Amino acid sequence: MIAFDLDGVIADTYLDIRSEILRRFGHDIQPGQNQHAIHVPGTSEEAVSKAVRDSLLSLNAPPHIWTPEALHQIHQLTSAPIMIATARACGKEDLVLKAYTLAWCKRHIPAPFALYFRSSREKKDLLIDLGIRYWVDDRLMAANHIAPFVQRVFLVNRQWNLGRDTMPNVERVDDLRPVAEFIRREASGV
Repeated sequence: MIAFDLDGVIADTYLDIRSEILRRFGHDIQPGQNQHAIHVPGTSEEAVSKAVRDSLLSLNAPPHIWTPEALHQIHQLTSAPIMIATARACGKEDLVLKAYTLAWCKRHIPAPFALYFRSSREKKDLLIDLGIRYWVDDRLMAANHIAPFVQRVFLVNRQWNLGRDTMPNVERVDDLRPVAEFIRREASGV
């Protein structure tokens, strides 16, 4: 019924990533950054990707505010596991990162969950295969890409997606509470 992206939606990994980029390259990706991609002048994309990966190996990133409560409520309303699709370690046999991701989810998600490792492009096919009607993301491009294939996308407002147009069935939210309320209304037929 509903599925979630992990980083930026459930896991608040931005500060860990920002700190690792600053420590490793002396470059601050700026709290006002208005794009999702991370570019470090004079640094290869591979080196930046490795720094991001290494920052994800920390289990210190907290869940976003209100997220555990909203996920618990959604699970109670749907009686279904929380479906999560993440681009972490997708297309790679990065078993260490997958294990850390699973450990983070077990620690912070207060409900049964199913975790899928898929690239941003592969997520659409996964959602179709699973019959997902609602998707929650923090990446504008991903939200607009998936929107034609689901009934509604919830785009969690983050500095990298503000001030840009969305597809008609993409609804902006500040956190997961409105998503839980929407699911409550759907479950009760209101």
